Amino acid sequence: MHREGDRKMDDTATTAKGEAESLRHWEGIIESHQADFWKVGEALINIRVNELWREELSGKPYKTWEDYIEKAWGYVTKAKQYMRAAKLHDTLAEAGMSDEDFKRIVPNETQVRKLSRANSLSKEQAKKFVATIAEEGEKADISVAAKTLDEIKPPKVKTPPAKLSPDARKKLLVAALEKVKASFNAKIDDIVDEFDEPGAVDTWLRKFAEAILVKLTR
Repeated sequence: MHREGDRKMDDTATTAKGEAESLRHWEGIIESHQADFWKVGEALINIRVNELWREELSGKPYKTWEDYIEKAWGYVTKAKQYMRAAKLHDTLAEAGMSDEDFKRIVPNETQVRKLSRANSLSKEQAKKFVATIAEEGEKADISVAAKTLDEIKPPKVKTPPAKLSPDARKKLLVAALEKVKASFNAKIDDIVDEFDEPGAVDTWLRKFAEAILVKLTR
């Protein structure tokens, strides 16, 4: 008859064995699917999310995820590209894109960034994007895809801040500093009430703060 502690140890051992098998599975995909780079990304995501790189599973003293990536596979930046590719592939696959079309419009992991905004498309927009690429057929490539994406989801245009005159900037600064001054005075009041500091210290602090604020507003 097993004791409770023995059962917990058995469960832990079973879990560790299953995780070790998962690590071998995903590492096998990384080794055998370099051409299908998004599958490498999927494997890396699973290894990272589930922390399968841990020493007790991998048999090697990896200290962090980055340490594992660099020592086991020889890259860090490329791993991020692979994982971005996996996320983009999932988005477009859910919208109906085939692996063949995906590989044609995203020929390698370094091109993923050009279509990264596709991950924020709505389901309807994603389906429209995929349908347009399918209609283009063999003509669809990364340039066509990027143009189509811009038409469906135009990039955000950052509005530059309005240029202020020196007087307007000074007024804004003074107003901001007045708020700081009020907050500072309230803080001093709280400290005085709590610690019963001598009035001389309170007066000195107020005058010091006011002098600093005056200098800043000149």
